[in-house]
Amino acid sequence: MQGGAQSPADQPALDLLRITSAMRAGNEAAFQTFYENYCDRLYRFLLVLTRGNEDMSRELLQTTMTKVVRSIKPFAEERSFWSWLSTIARNTFLDACRKARRRPDLVPFPTNEPERIEPAAPAEDDLPLLQALDECLNALGAEERELIEAFYFSQESQQTIAQRRNTTSKAVESKLARIREKLRQDILNRLQHEYS
Repeated sequence: MQGGAQSPADQPALDLLRITSAMRAGNEAAFQTFYENYCDRLYRFLLVLTRGNEDMSRELLQTTMTKVVRSIKPFAEERSFWSWLSTIARNTFLDACRKARRRPDLVPFPTNEPERIEPAAPAEDDLPLLQALDECLNALGAEERELIEAFYFSQESQQTIAQRRNTTSKAVESKLARIREKLRQDILNRLQHEYS
C-alpha cells in the first residue's frame, strides 16, 4: 500500500463516470486511476473486517479487485460506487470465512519458523453476527450508509464529514449515534429471528 496516499476528502474530484465507463471498455489507464484512488481505501476497509490481519486483507483485496474488474459498470456518483465496492469486499470476506470453515486444511499449522502473532480470522461463532451486520448495512438508506462508511471505514473525522455536509460535528455525532442504535436493534432482531 502506498504510504503517502491521500484521504478521500483530500483527493481531487474524479470524473467517475468517464473512469468507470473506460474500465468497462478495458482501458488500462482508467483501471490504474481507479487503483490509485481506491486500493488503499479498500485495503483499510478489509483490515477492519479482518481485525487487522494484514495477510488476509491483502489476499481479499486481490480477489476483490478481480471481481471489480470482471463486473465493473458505469457509476456517476461516488457514494453509490463506494457502496458497490464495499459490498463486493464484504461479500469476499464472508465467502473466505465460509470457505475456511468448510476446509480445515486452510488453517495454518504451527511451524518451526519464528512465531508471528496476528489477529485471527473471525471465529465460526462470529459469522452469523457478521452476516447480520452485512445485511443491516445494506438495508440502510444511502445517506446513512455513506455516513457509516465515511466515519468507520474511511476513518474520516466527524469534523471533515460535517464540513462536507454543511452541518456541525455535533449533528454528525448525533446522526451516527442514531444509526448505531438502529443497526444494533436490526442486528438483534435478525439474530433473534435466526435462533428462534
